[in-house]
Amino acid sequence: ASAASARPVRAASQNFATVCASLPATAPTAFPDKFDSHLKMMAAHVQEMTALSAPNRTFYSALTAAQQSTLDNLHAHGPKH
Repeated sequence: ASAASARPVRAASQNFATVCASLPATAPTAFPDKFDSHLKMMAAHVQEMTALSAPNRTFYSALTAAQQSTLDNLHAHGPKH
């Protein structure tokens, strides 16, 4: 992959890394605190995935039909997982 194609991934991952670094060094023990930490990580993950949606479509469209088929079947469990 080229450096230009890696930029969106690096940029999107930076926020997730920042959120992870902001969490306490030791895992919280109280349920509300555990819940809040999990929520922060999931929100950062959603932001990361949203930022990568367009680059992923660009990448996918550049693949051959055989490559697309391989990628399509990589996680074939679907929405019922």
